[in-house]
Amino acid sequence: MFDGIIVSMSPGLRKHVEGMLKLLDEAAAAYSLTPHFKGRLRTAVILHDIAKESLLQKDDAPFAPIMHAKRSAEIAEKRFNICDRGIIDAIRFHPTGRRKMTLPEIFLYIIDFAEYSRDFPEASRCRELFLGKHLITALLFAASVKLHYVIQKKEHVHPDTLQMQEFYEEPH
Repeated sequence: MFDGIIVSMSPGLRKHVEGMLKLLDEAAAAYSLTPHFKGRLRTAVILHDIAKESLLQKDDAPFAPIMHAKRSAEIAEKRFNICDRGIIDAIRFHPTGRRKMTLPEIFLYIIDFAEYSRDFPEASRCRELFLGKHLITALLFAASVKLHYVIQKKEHVHPDTLQMQEFYEEPH
C-alpha cells in the first residue's frame, strides 16, 4: 500500500526503512506475528520518519531531534488516514518510548534502533536479543544505549524515556 512512499524517500531514509522492514520480516517469523499485526507494523515502519523529509532538524529546542515523531504521527493520521491508535502512538513514541508501551510501540522502538543499516555493535546485539525473543531485554538494552548517547552529547533526556526505563526495570 505504501511502496510508492518508500521509492520517493531520500536514499538515507529509504535504506533505513528497508533495513527496518527486513528486521520486521525476521521478527514476524520469530514471534509468529499474525499477518494483520505485521501489516500494522509495516505501516508504522514506513511512516515513522515521514516528517524528516520536510522538517529542519537544526532547531535549538531541547527535544528537536525527536520532534519529527509527533509530526510523522500527525501526517500518518491526516494525510494517510491512519486511524489505528496503536500505529499512531507507535510512530509518536518511537524515539523516546514511554511507560506501559503497547506491543506495536515496543516493536517499532526496537526495530528502529536495531535495523540492518545500523552498523554499530550495539545494534547487532539488540537484534540478537530481539530475534532471540528477549523482547523486554532488547527494549531496555536499546534504551540504555540511546540514553548513554544523549547524555554523552550533553543533550536533554526526554522524561518519557526515563519513565519507560524505570517502568520496565521494575519487577511486575
